[in-house]
Amino acid sequence: MTAGQTYHVLAYNFDTETTVVGEEYDWHGIYATTNEVSSSYRNRLRSRATKYDDEKIVYEPDHHFVARLHDTYIPLQRYDAPPIILDMTASTIVETWKVYIDRVRGREYVAGIAGVMSGLALSNTLAADEESEETASVFLESVSLDMEGKVEITFNTFGYNPEERQILTLVLTDTAGQGHEFNIDVSGQFPDNEEQIIRIDTDEITIDEPDPGEDSGGGLAPDVDEWENIVIDIII
Repeated sequence: MTAGQTYHVLAYNFDTETTVVGEEYDWHGIYATTNEVSSSYRNRLRSRATKYDDEKIVYEPDHHFVARLHDTYIPLQRYDAPPIILDMTASTIVETWKVYIDRVRGREYVAGIAGVMSGLALSNTLAADEESEETASVFLESVSLDMEGKVEITFNTFGYNPEERQILTLVLTDTAGQGHEFNIDVSGQFPDNEEQIIRIDTDEITIDEPDPGEDSGGGLAPDVDEWENIVIDIII
């Protein structure tokens, strides 16, 4: 019989924007994770960003596809022998979840919305396909609020830790530039949720009409008394 070696084989993609791979030369230690968000993203969370300075807030992972072969025998080959082909099937290690919130009262006074979900897995160990026990809060980049006050959120995650609470935090900025924080415990909707959809029916998210005398705090509600035409030459 031709001599050869037995290998564990791991194949994965590199072309993701946010998912990064560490310990790539260690079969048992190789993992996928994401980086902490920039200060500009933290600032979009307004009071939460200053209240929870020690909180690890990270980007959502992109879908990361991994294929594995265990104890695969590969014989020694002559240089002119045909190539050995390994048949592998890759699947994503990332879950996609959706959140639907039935209403935001005072929708007409909302100028912006940002969100974060806590208690989610920080990383995934590629060879074992196991999410880490270490958790982080994931910044929610796809948050929409329609004209009827309905909120739709789509986010990716490596999974969640059932020993932790999953808290959805929404920070709504009103038309005067003031941030309003709402925290909703959705831990009970993660276990055994095959459709990966979280539905929230609440009357607690209310934005009152801002005081007209409030400082806009950054020009979100500018007041222009009169316009003036300005003509200048621009050199190109």
